[in-house]
Amino acid sequence: MPAQANPTPTSTPPVPLPQWQSSTAPYFNPQTPSTLSTYLSDSGSLAKATQLTPGEHLTQSTFYLAKEDKYDWEKPP
Repeated sequence: MPAQANPTPTSTPPVPLPQWQSSTAPYFNPQTPSTLSTYLSDSGSLAKATQLTPGEHLTQSTFYLAKEDKYDWEKPP
């Protein structure tokens, strides 16, 4: 009996996260508040494509922000 080939995986392998400031990275401009919804949507799509857990997604959510914006998002109220 011939050896069976490995079965094809049923799920798509995760894609790598884009580098910070790459053309495919989520982008938020605090001077243009309307970019927030696009940033959050793009971030969510990336989390799904890279198969992040909800906790990883939350941790990753500020990765693409500028340093000063990241500080503003992460500081306690």
